[in-house]
Amino acid sequence: MALKKSVRTRHRYIKFRTISQRKFAGDEIYSEILRFVSRTHGAFAMPKMRLISYENSEGILKCRAQDLTQLRAALALLTSREYRIKLLSSSGTIKALSR
Repeated sequence: MALKKSVRTRHRYIKFRTISQRKFAGDEIYSEILRFVSRTHGAFAMPKMRLISYENSEGILKCRAQDLTQLRAALALLTSREYRIKLLSSSGTIKALSR
């Protein structure tokens, strides 16, 4: 039985680009994002997210709508000697991000 729309959790998608000299795998970037976000927000207040896709230095993260601002702030602060993450856009659907 499906949940009613009013009960379902609303999700948002964030499109980002990694700027780096070398190529990263999707799971490498995702683990770095998880590590940084858990350090900045703590284990209990950490936004729930999932990497949907990562190709050619561009990726899409899925998160809850209520965690969007926390995640965007954490990704904007995430810099390293090896790479930097640039936020491109966010949307309620993946289709709108690929336009």
